[in-house]
Amino acid sequence: SDLEADGKEFEADSWSLAVDNSFLQQHRMDVMKRQDVIYELMQTELHHVRTLKIMGALFRRAMLEELQLDPGTVQRIFPCLDELSHIHERFLAQLLERRRESLAQDSNKNFVIDRLGDILVTQFSGPSAEQLRKAYAEFCSKHTKALKEYKDLLARDKRFQQFIRRVTRSPLLRRHGVPECILLVTQRITKYPVLIERILKNSKDN
Repeated sequence: SDLEADGKEFEADSWSLAVDNSFLQQHRMDVMKRQDVIYELMQTELHHVRTLKIMGALFRRAMLEELQLDPGTVQRIFPCLDELSHIHERFLAQLLERRRESLAQDSNKNFVIDRLGDILVTQFSGPSAEQLRKAYAEFCSKHTKALKEYKDLLARDKRFQQFIRRVTRSPLLRRHGVPECILLVTQRITKYPVLIERILKNSKDN
């Protein structure tokens, strides 16, 4: 899938390790630090979109189509999922496009992103920020109920137990079950201020 292809570009732990060493040596320390944080923002956004896809395309779809569970129950376990997926896929697409635009000539891995403020301002202010805030307010306020609904279903439904056991063995999931995915989503919103603060700290101009 596209996500796996993009994932290959972010397998290295940092920008400094993702680019060629000869390319790295051409840049000052402050540039390296800034690119490392921008890379971390992109890499973690990619992981977040992957988590949302696992929740929607894998768990939710199978619960509705394969197990034919009550749609209301499934909706309570995954509140606001389509909204969150839409927000984050759009943001990730903008980040990846900026990376592509910033690639060095004849390279598919050496890049320096000089400008990111426009994308961040669009995402974290105005209508987009309000959409983000509302989606997370709903998801986070319902997360305790979602976990309870999941545990109740797991306790009473044998087919659901077998399905969860089978699916969570998949290497794609890296042992992420439904509760782990829900927790990861609730934590994501808290990561942005820290990452943006670090990007600004390592920028000459805002």
